[in-house]
Amino acid sequence: MLSNTSDELLSKIEKIANLGSYEVNIPSGIWSGSDNFITIFGLPKKEQYTEEEFHAIVHPEDFEDVMGYYQHCLEQQKDFNYEYRCVRPDGEVICVSSRSKITFNNDGTPQKVVGIKQDISGHKKTERKLQQLNKLIQRKDEILGEVAHDLRAPLAQIMMIATFFEQRLKGEDQELFQLLKQTCLTTGDIISELIEIAQLEKFGNELNRAETEVNEVIKNSISCYRFKLEEKDLQLETSFTKNSNANVDGKKVRRLVDNLLSNAIKFTPEGQSIKVCTQRKDGKIWIIVDDKGIGIAKKEIPFLFDSSVKTQRRAGTSGEPSTGLGLNIVKQIVDLHEGDIKVESKINKGTKVIVSLDQKIN
Repeated sequence: MLSNTSDELLSKIEKIANLGSYEVNIPSGIWSGSDNFITIFGLPKKEQYTEEEFHAIVHPEDFEDVMGYYQHCLEQQKDFNYEYRCVRPDGEVICVSSRSKITFNNDGTPQKVVGIKQDISGHKKTERKLQQLNKLIQRKDEILGEVAHDLRAPLAQIMMIATFFEQRLKGEDQELFQLLKQTCLTTGDIISELIEIAQLEKFGNELNRAETEVNEVIKNSISCYRFKLEEKDLQLETSFTKNSNANVDGKKVRRLVDNLLSNAIKFTPEGQSIKVCTQRKDGKIWIIVDDKGIGIAKKEIPFLFDSSVKTQRRAGTSGEPSTGLGLNIVKQIVDLHEGDIKVESKINKGTKVIVSLDQKIN
């Protein structure tokens, strides 16, 4: 027997965990429960209860499943671990989690059940609310994609009209339509990146991994940005590891490199330099983009990957527009590859972005 002190401690623990202990004599069908067990189920307090009284508290819609599972546990000599609904005498429906041990005689005859039943109604309500929230988030992403796609057509029409008048006007009127075209281009970039973020959030776990020469991915990206590099008279240095084969999603890595390189070009003043490196260490492939640009304030670095922070939507050194969404996409791609990203920066000294991706080489 437990001492009175132990009984009091057990009672306190049961109340804290919102659970109660119970014991059933299987041959007789008589069972008993702790004080908190009786409180949870709203039962009249007494020493013993009958099998019929237990049946009465199980929710009618769950009764057949509960008894079927119980019979299965008896036949297979397994523990009874199950979640189901109960109805208190006052009519309140609660969800309980039963964790119980069934003991058997040497001949396999079931003798006793000892266990606990925990009221998990609050947890289940939270779970349902979370499911509803996830559905709302999913619908939000769907609406975002639909709206973004719908905006592309009228935006293209505005762009076409602006181009038409730009070619036929001069002076300030022509500049106004050039500004309109630039606004259309910027808006188009925002729409594209919003769609990409929504797709990453919805299908993010769908990586198409294949053995990829990461150096070649980076070289192809550099080729596409050659004109912008020359336009700003930027010197680009590269330092590649000899073997950069990695089992990664090549398209997503290309998107990652494009965004990092685009940012470096955008925020590096004319005549400065950018360095791109790859390394292999610690079982990962590393991509490093190091520029001599305008840098980022230390207090802003923790918010670089948050698309909702407007301070990141700053113009480039030559007035290039920025959506502020590129690094959010980079972070999601890095996370999908079970990697890490680190940013080191000083104002007017430059920024170094260090990315590691899990190689997962076959």
